[in-house]
Parts: sequence; structure tokens; C-alpha cells
Amino acid sequence: RVRRLVDDYCNDQNLSKVEQLEQLKNSVNLLSKRLGGQRVKDALRLLDEGNWSEVAGMMLEYYDKLYEKWASQSSCAKIHVDCPSIDAIDNARRVLKAMEQSLSSFATASPPEASPAAASATPSAPTATKPRYEGRCHCGEVKVLCYDNARAVSYCHCSICRRLSGAPFSCQALFAAAEVQLSMEPGANLTSLQTSKGVERTRCASCL
Repeated sequence: RVRRLVDDYCNDQNLSKVEQLEQLKNSVNLLSKRLGGQRVKDALRLLDEGNWSEVAGMMLEYYDKLYEKWASQSSCAKIHVDCPSIDAIDNARRVLKAMEQSLSSFATASPPEASPAAASATPSAPTATKPRYEGRCHCGEVKVLCYDNARAVSYCHCSICRRLSGAPFSCQALFAAAEVQLSMEPGANLTSLQTSKGVERTRCASCL
């Protein structure tokens, strides 16, 4: 993970830009309250010395602790997946296999006995008892309605998300397809962009 961060943020092409080092320093300074004054000073000194790997290790230590805290407080079901390498394709296969096994065991588990009233009930469209989230694009031509809780919510600070959002990071919420309704005004269109392998982002064509 350290090598991937260094390759992504501190490669020769990025470091050839005068502002890149200052951006990295600014990112470290933003974490001053979390990291502590001395660790921030150490990180800034290491950046000046070109010790990219040590700074990346410090950042990963911080984010790992943050993730572990979130995981311990989250009510979401957790699946442990062993990923012995940083091979993205191999890791994706391992995650998919673990998900399939988990879903298979869940599907074959004996369901709890239902009361007569519950047994007679049939699945219906989203009800008032489910959370409801609404969103729209800037011009309002495209609207999104999501029902129920998101399957996952995450922050991403990869270079692609930062370029597309113009922000230090972006926040995403993932919903099951059946829980999302998309509506568009007459004449509205969507445009798609393949931002990386296996990832296609779709936005409103009018206010993109």
C-alpha cells in the first residue's frame, strides 16, 4: 500500500510540478489535530527530505486507525477477506468469492417463522417506514430517489475523485439498484465517462 501511494502521488511526473509538494504539505497540515503537532512536523520534514515512503506509512497508520474505529462502531455485516498481495484483480476475485459464499450461506439459512399476518404480507414498493433520500443535479433536470439505508458509505481521496470533484476527497453512498429511482425532465440526457478500468461515471449532460 505504501508503494502504491508513493507511485500515485510522488512519481516523477507529479513531483515535476512545483505545486505538488506544497499540496502534499497542505494535506498533512489539514490533519494536524488528528496527527498531533510533532507528527505533523516530522511528516513535513520527511517530505522536504524526499522520504515519501515514511510519510505514506504515517498516513496509512492514521487512516487504518480511523477505519478500524468506524468498523467497530458500524452495524453493517462484515466479511473478512485475506489479500496476501496488492494485485487489484486478484483481490477483487477474492472479495467476490467471499461475497458469493456469504450470500449463499445466507440464502440457505432457515428463515425465522413468520406470524400469520407477516406471512400474508407481500413485498411492496418502498414504504413510509423506510428511509428516503432525494438528490438532484445542479440544473435539476436529473433527480435521484433512494430508499432504505445505503449498503456502504465511504470517502475517497484518490487522484481521480479529487480531479473530478475539485475537492480533497469525495463521499459516495452505494445503494442496491432496486432501491434507486432515476427521473429526468423532458429533453434531459445523461453522459458517461470511463474514469478507470471497470468504473463508469454518469452525470447530467446539461450541467456537467
